[in-house]
Amino acid sequence: MTFNKITKKSTLKENKAFLDWLTTTIKGGYLCLMDLDEMQDLIDSIVAWYELKYPERMLINLDRINNNERFTPEYYVSESFRDMKDISKELDIDHLLYTLSDNQVRLILCHYQAKEYCKVGDKPRTLMSIRITRKDEANKGFAVLADPKTGRIEKSPQIGEYIDSLEDSSLEALHEAMQKNYSQVLDFSELTDTIHDYECDNELRHRLLLLSAIGMVYSDKTTPIHGYERAEKFINDFNEKYGLTLSMDEVNRVVFDDPTVEPVTPAVEVSTQPESRKHLIRDIIRRRLGTKEKKDANN
Repeated sequence: MTFNKITKKSTLKENKAFLDWLTTTIKGGYLCLMDLDEMQDLIDSIVAWYELKYPERMLINLDRINNNERFTPEYYVSESFRDMKDISKELDIDHLLYTLSDNQVRLILCHYQAKEYCKVGDKPRTLMSIRITRKDEANKGFAVLADPKTGRIEKSPQIGEYIDSLEDSSLEALHEAMQKNYSQVLDFSELTDTIHDYECDNELRHRLLLLSAIGMVYSDKTTPIHGYERAEKFINDFNEKYGLTLSMDEVNRVVFDDPTVEPVTPAVEVSTQPESRKHLIRDIIRRRLGTKEKKDANN
């Protein structure tokens, strides 16, 4: 696989595997809030943010420290670089979200989506409202109120008979009970659509975040070895923040040039790599893409 082919993985309009998945998913009823341009902008924004968060000079310094190399005055444009404050902790995910569009933020947060929302309680909370109607009675039905972040249902007299016997009060549990017991008398298509869109949003987020990691490794603004280090930090940040299962294994498949493995696959369990494995991966990156690094150094 050539360098150009790899970089196209994070260019959505040239990524056939991603386009095929997206087209099939939308045909299956997924209401996607973003077009390709906005998805691409999300990838580019995340890559740029992590290049700002971990600038090249910082990573070079860390390399020197890890290799027990002494800093030389010639290396610094100014001695003041020694006293620069590390702002990487300040540039957190919350600040990143502040720079994104509303739709991009919605996808990163991956809350449940509904046609209507309402405010309830003394301290108003925003809840999603999903309409369920009775098939045998025109305009008769009720609304299911749920927390858009967790999908937990707000108990009410109308919904009580449907959730009182459930082990949990999630939208998924309610949907399963309605499919099993009430499919002949209730129209709960809005609930079905909400859950389907939520599942598709999660898969889209997973794919775009992994493509962002690949974009960091092969960014033309850095060397692949430093891009790889940024990708590791990025994946750790998002896994910790949102409880995701992003894995560098999927990035490694591209780095190792395995043509039999789809570079972006459905969510997988995180696997912890030994430190020696990480050094091996970095060594392979240096050997496979060393020519590019030398060219970059000469420019």
